[in-house]
Amino acid sequence: LAVKWILNAVSTGAHIARGKVIENYMADVRISNDKLFHRAVNIVARFARVETRLARSSLIRAIYLVDDTETVDALETEEAETDHHHDPTVARHIAASSDRTRVVPLAILLA
Repeated sequence: LAVKWILNAVSTGAHIARGKVIENYMADVRISNDKLFHRAVNIVARFARVETRLARSSLIRAIYLVDDTETVDALETEEAETDHHHDPTVARHIAASSDRTRVVPLAILLA
């Protein structure tokens, strides 16, 4: 147990040094599943001080590197028409973001 605590402390220190932590939140989250996608939306909303809808839109813009509001609006409309418990569009966003870094910090800036 002591070894785990030490390794966690070293890992946390490394993330802080690399600028991935903001106010005790791991802000530079790699979006690899549905839970982390929604966590990223909440992080963007919290630190940009915007509504969830705008945070989600900013996250999508950061994932696809688009600033075209029509593209984002089309993605948002498609998402609104799906069942939120099993959203295939979120799975597509997760796949698109899998090889990207610093998506969440960029989304915070875009919001």
